[in-house]
Order: sequence, then C-alpha cells, then structure tokens
Amino acid sequence: MGLTGMKRANMRHVKIVTDSTSDVPIEFRQKLGIEQVPLKIHFGDEVFIENVNICAEEFYRRVRQTNQIPSTSAPDLVEFIECYARWADRYNIISIHLSSEFSETYRMALEAGDHVMKQFPECTIQVIDSKSASMGFGLIAVQAAEFAKEGRSISDITDFIYQANLKTYAFFTVGTMTYLRMGGRIGNLRSILPSMIGKKGILTLKEGTVSLLERVDMRIGMDMVDKLFGSIIKTVPSKSEIFSVVLDASAPDKAEQLMERILSRYQCRRYFRSTIGPVVGVHTGIGTFAAVIQSL
Repeated sequence: MGLTGMKRANMRHVKIVTDSTSDVPIEFRQKLGIEQVPLKIHFGDEVFIENVNICAEEFYRRVRQTNQIPSTSAPDLVEFIECYARWADRYNIISIHLSSEFSETYRMALEAGDHVMKQFPECTIQVIDSKSASMGFGLIAVQAAEFAKEGRSISDITDFIYQANLKTYAFFTVGTMTYLRMGGRIGNLRSILPSMIGKKGILTLKEGTVSLLERVDMRIGMDMVDKLFGSIIKTVPSKSEIFSVVLDASAPDKAEQLMERILSRYQCRRYFRSTIGPVVGVHTGIGTFAAVIQSL
C-alpha cells in the first residue's frame, strides 16, 4: 500500500475522503461523514458523474438497453483540491483511493493534497493507494471513518488502514470476461484469455493485481456460488472471525446465496451487502458478484 503526505502528528480531528469506486453505501457515507469524490462514466459523448446523475440501477439498465461498453475517467485535480480545501482549516485528512494500477485517481489526489497543504500548512493530508477496488477498500474506509468519529489520531488511523489492508481479500466472478478484456484492467490475465473459452474464472484482487484462482468449465454445469465460496475457504479458514461484504452487479440472487454460505461457515462479527457501482461495473460487467473478507 502506497503512503504519502504525512507532515506531523497533531490532535486535529480526521476527515475520511474516498472516491466513488469504493462503493460505500450511502447510509454509511451519511452517518460517518465520509467525503466521496466521484469518477465519471462516458457513453459516447454523454458524460455521467457516478452517484450524482447516474446510479448503479440506471447504469446497468442503460448498458442492457444500448449493449454499449462505456469508458471511465478519473476526477479532475480541481475536484480534489476543492474537496480537501473544504475541510483543511479544521481537520487532518486521510484520502484512500482506487488502486493506482487501475486509474489516475490516486495521482490526482496526491497532487491535490500537496497543493492544499501549501495553502493550509497546519493541515496534514495523507493520501493512500489502496491497491484495491470497490469494497476491497470501501470496507476499510468505513472502519477508518468510525475510528475518526471516535477521535483517533491520523497516525493511529493510518496504521490501522495499512494493517487492515494486509488482512482484506476480494474474491469475485464475472458474467463474461469481455468487460475486463475491453477495459484493459487484467494485467497478466491477458495471456490466459484464449484458454477461457467456454469457461468462467474465480478471480481475486490483491496488491493491485487481478489473479485467476480457478477456471470453471460451464459446460458441466458448475455452480459459481459454490466455486467462489470454495476459493474463499481455501484462503480464509472456516470458522474464522471475519468482517464480510457481499456485493453484485445485477446478480442479487447469487449474492444472497453467497452471503448465506459465508454466514453458515464463519463467525461474522459484521457483514452487509453493497452494490458494484457504475465505474467498477464498466470493467467487470453485468452478472458479477463478489465477496470482501477481512480476517480479524
């Protein structure tokens, strides 16, 4: 996890900032005061701002109707500067973002943080590259915001984020590899795509890298929920204490089945459901479902 921007420790309260690809449900953002800088979705010449003028439900409806794969773009530098400047006179800021392997978002946040700290020298802005996506870092952002609400220091919360990231795993399967291939966010998976014809993959995201855990031959009718859950058990021992988030892109039945399996085999001290938002959905596609597991 990349860390930068620490200037000095002081007893200011901490504001948590993230971007819209964290997929943190709105009730958590409102309750905990999490600031969210949105990314953009481009359908041809039309530009939509995630969670502002397009929501997940509308996005997936539009993709189905148009059969078009849109593109995405990072927030502008000015958007980050304006966000940080709103809080810099009263708060220190921790800003945790989508992996720099996938987007320019982290770089924009980093540059904005340096700019705002020159304007507000009493403010520390810590910009963190999560090396993850969606609730893979959204869960950690929620926990960080809870600690901030308790009045913990910026150094304590930063240490927590680093440690939590090491224990947080994201598992997912996609309806089709088309979106990952078209989006170009597959790294070393590109070489195995020819062998995936007629198959689906159980995938994981760690340290900014999407990796294939298992090929599943769909011609023999394998249950992808069972296969995904099997990969979770291989990584995180059954009966462990965990936090869990299950999320989906228009695959709620699969997500609910996966959540039931997780609850039956683990000691879930905390769990909730979320939705894969439009920007992440551009690159994973309709039919994706996923689990984020944090070992305790």
